[in-house]
Amino acid sequence: MNFILYTYKPNLLYTFLKNTMDIKNTMDILGSITDKMQQCSLSSIQPIQPLQPIKSVQSIQPIKSVQPIQPVQPVQPLQPLQHIKSVTQGQWIGWSEKSKDVEFKSSSKCIGNGEHKLAKELDIETNPGGQNSTVDLYHKEIGPISVKDMTSDDCTLGTEGSQRMTKVFIRMIYLLVNWCEKYSLQCTHAREVLDMLNQTGTTSKMTLLQGIERREISGSNFNKLNNIIEHVKKIKNDVVQNEYITDICDYMKNDTFQDKMNECVRQEAIVMTLIVVHKKKGWMIVKDVSKLSCPRITRGSVRIHLCTDGT
Repeated sequence: MNFILYTYKPNLLYTFLKNTMDIKNTMDILGSITDKMQQCSLSSIQPIQPLQPIKSVQSIQPIKSVQPIQPVQPVQPLQPLQHIKSVTQGQWIGWSEKSKDVEFKSSSKCIGNGEHKLAKELDIETNPGGQNSTVDLYHKEIGPISVKDMTSDDCTLGTEGSQRMTKVFIRMIYLLVNWCEKYSLQCTHAREVLDMLNQTGTTSKMTLLQGIERREISGSNFNKLNNIIEHVKKIKNDVVQNEYITDICDYMKNDTFQDKMNECVRQEAIVMTLIVVHKKKGWMIVKDVSKLSCPRITRGSVRIHLCTDGT
């Protein structure tokens, strides 16, 4: 029997005891109830925690209207250079977006500066020619191309330029040196020329004779050699063993040493299409060979200079 129930319902307990039990049993039951109540400690009953009030809910912000995604516009491909023959010659054409990712300076000893960049501009897919090739690039419309870097004002020609220069030296310069060395004791003119060859130029530590032997002739020695040749042409009838001088004059005719060297560099724009490149200015097709000249000789070959803007 669950006596705890009747402790909370005294009317039910009284009615139960009255109807079912005598006095003795009633006292026993009451004693048992008392013992049960003493065993139940009210302190052990945990009070019910009051409910915490609900914090105010932040109002939900309405979602802003989403802008529709714009369709991606297709990237327009870079248009190839149309009809390169119609490009204005003798004028700088700036580097375009087509070659912006191509470095101007070459990382290969066999490839000149600007060659890869120019190939990108002209839509040339073949690789540059390299060190042993006389052609730097080839274009389907204009054929073989010689590319020369004019960022530093002038540059050295390659194998073809060196060969053309060597022919001039054999027909003229080497004959002059042989004559003055062989006949310096017999001919005052030969001795005079030999002395001039043994002098240093204003911008060179080498004598002119040393420069000829090494094929390294500075600008000042270059001008001096030109003057010596002109001097020899004037005295050809007064020299000893003038067959040397006669051969030189027959080869030179009315040309100067400067003219012969200019001819060497101008052939570059005659046998091929010459395109000069500049790190900042871009590229230029050169057809007017009168603007090309040779200012000096370095590394065994003529250097080529382009006269532009009065330079």
